[in-house]
Amino acid sequence: MFKYIMKRLCMLIPVLIGISTIVFLLISLIPGDVVDILLGTSATPEAREALRENLGLNKPVVIRYFEWMFNAIQLDFGESIRTGKPVIEEFFARLPATLQLAGLAMAISLLIGIPFGILAAIKKDSWISHVVSVVSMLGVSIPAFWLGTMLILFISLQLRLLPPGGFVPFLENPIENLKGMILPAFTLGTSMSAVVMRMTRSAMLEVLGQDYMKTALAKGVTPKLYRYKHAFKNALIPVLTVIGIQIGYLLGGAVIIEEVFALPGVGRLALQAIYQRDYPLVQVTVLMFSLGFVLVNLLVDIIYAYIDPRIRYE
Repeated sequence: MFKYIMKRLCMLIPVLIGISTIVFLLISLIPGDVVDILLGTSATPEAREALRENLGLNKPVVIRYFEWMFNAIQLDFGESIRTGKPVIEEFFARLPATLQLAGLAMAISLLIGIPFGILAAIKKDSWISHVVSVVSMLGVSIPAFWLGTMLILFISLQLRLLPPGGFVPFLENPIENLKGMILPAFTLGTSMSAVVMRMTRSAMLEVLGQDYMKTALAKGVTPKLYRYKHAFKNALIPVLTVIGIQIGYLLGGAVIIEEVFALPGVGRLALQAIYQRDYPLVQVTVLMFSLGFVLVNLLVDIIYAYIDPRIRYE
């Protein structure tokens, strides 16, 4: 297992290099640059060129990329072009809001998706199973930004039950923090709960149809033990796979949700950095998102071995 983990961690290096190269080139190809944003279109050519030289933007893209890469190896990810602050500090300053949003969304999706997925499998061909199928299809189909907007209009503006946006740190005011995070977390967790629900139902139906499950039931295993210990445990592998992938999508979906609900998270920071052509800030946010995605999937692979002892990694 240790050898496998080290091998996967070593594979991170080419993955992150490839991602950083693609992102750097794509951002460089976007028309305009940060000079247009900082000085406007009325600035003189001399002033524009002086600022470009000061920011190092007068160098070729390849040179700028390798300079950035050399500094990144030394854990120096540069400074924000807009604010002049170290980009890694800005990233970690915004990280708590994103982690809380993703954590709450994950909790909501699991609390909804797994129980209803199991119920739909146990009550196969009943009205409950059909309702779960329709609800899960709607959850996958509805765009997150539309659902978030509708929740703001109905829950916040019409009923005035929850604030429409903003963020209060948890340690400053836990109650107001949770009030402000319920709507965005529910919006982000809805689509994921639909995916988890469908996968749980499908995996449970497949396991329940296996011969060894029928044999266990024939031998007198109680229905509760039959469904939850034997069936669900064997159905958990594909469900965990989907959950691991969806965690990565949670980080990506946070970009839209944080913008809709005006949350000061990493997703909104990345979006603003793209608008402002803040290359170092874009690079570090994408790299950290990619690193988190790969580490989560590595953790899921490790959990596999504990759930199913037959799985061994070399």
